Amino acid sequence: MYLFAIICSLIFLSCSASRPPYIEIKSQEEMTLNYNEFCRLLELLNPNFDILQINWDSLKSTYNTKIKSTSSEREFVQNLREMLATFKDPHCSLITPNDNSLFSEMLFHSKGRSQLNIDTIMANYGSFPFRFTLVDNAPMVSFIDSVSNEFKSGLHIGMKLVTINGQNLEDYTKSNFIYSYRTESRNALLINSHLFFGVNGQKKDLGFSSDNGDRLKLLCEYSKKNNRYFYNPIIEKYVSNLKKLTTLQYGNITNDIGYINIPTFIGEYAPSRRRTLLNTFKFDINQNVKEFESAIKELSKTEGIIIDVRDNRGGDETISHAIISYLISDTTLFYIGRYRDKTYPNEIGRLSTFYPTSLLPFSEHHKKEFYMQYDGEYLKPIIVLQNEGSLSTTETFLSGMKHIPTATTLGVTSAGSSSNPDFYPLPNGLIVRIPRRQTYWDVNKMIERDGVPPDIEIHMGNNDLLLGRDTQLEKAIELMDK
Repeated sequence: MYLFAIICSLIFLSCSASRPPYIEIKSQEEMTLNYNEFCRLLELLNPNFDILQINWDSLKSTYNTKIKSTSSEREFVQNLREMLATFKDPHCSLITPNDNSLFSEMLFHSKGRSQLNIDTIMANYGSFPFRFTLVDNAPMVSFIDSVSNEFKSGLHIGMKLVTINGQNLEDYTKSNFIYSYRTESRNALLINSHLFFGVNGQKKDLGFSSDNGDRLKLLCEYSKKNNRYFYNPIIEKYVSNLKKLTTLQYGNITNDIGYINIPTFIGEYAPSRRRTLLNTFKFDINQNVKEFESAIKELSKTEGIIIDVRDNRGGDETISHAIISYLISDTTLFYIGRYRDKTYPNEIGRLSTFYPTSLLPFSEHHKKEFYMQYDGEYLKPIIVLQNEGSLSTTETFLSGMKHIPTATTLGVTSAGSSSNPDFYPLPNGLIVRIPRRQTYWDVNKMIERDGVPPDIEIHMGNNDLLLGRDTQLEKAIELMDK
């Protein structure tokens, strides 16, 4: 399963009439045809050859040889996925009808459903009765339901995940195609994204260890009843009158300090929110933005708000744009984007047969600065919590927040992948997802590979987990009190 795709998706688009129908690949001729198109698309669109210094001719030749010795579509797909892992980008993937993922469901098995939303995920997928966080570059259990079978079997807070389905994390990460530029963020993305949601009733064999050498193997089952842990349960210790909406939760830490947790930007497209002399454009059709507006109004009397986007794996950028517009009072740099083919979003032709025919090298004039201007509703101090699981659209959100004078970011550097991917069909109907943009959070400060650094760096420790403490949130509260 490639469920990482569920969390960090931007937005699903309905397939155009030119998209070829899926037909199983059975012959060497078909493999060669699909491989050549796969390589052509990567050459034309992927913006990160210069970052990774890939010997592309050698890579193509190596996998061309491998593909000539394959005899099934399954082997062909595995070879392409191994090849894509070279790019070390979680937005770079291959989608098939048999992935048991939400991408696969939406692109191959659904009729008329072209929009991804959190209600769909909650209705069709489940989660485990425990949560992970990254401590000292290792995924550790940060919460577990005390009535769960896993707890009764000996799983406890602070235990480290060491294997999945019999593979160590490094091997599992590679084979399941979830990769990041930053080595230290790789397991965070794997645990917080890939393992959080799964098909209801499906099981995974997980191996754990503890500091005293104890080892534990458990067959853990995804269940919809555990989806209430989509939000971090530890927060309830700090926030009174906590209200859980579909796309966020919020409440008061004190009378003067508000708290908003945004676990996802997945949702329907939000039209540009801008104010002119004549009218104001509102978001009556977007649930995410309406719920954020409700939270801001209820917390309007506070002296400051902590916005928590830790482990938010992204979604639709238009939603994060709209949410930031509530918090700015002047023209604000949001991010800087650079596309390999010198075009910008919506100019390439999504899921169609129209592609650029020649590759243009990068230069400074390919960069485009994205600004926002709005007279926001909440202009008091803000602290934004971030971590290694803050990915994709969440990183452009962090980029925008770093340019707001009233905002401070706190935590650890984000995942390092905000590449505006899109979907492109191969001749037999398989779909390759290709990153298209190099994104900068400031001039010459790239998000890809490097991530967005916090203004104040605070790490979580194993002892903090054992004590049920959220040291990052506690530091944010301390700063707000001052």
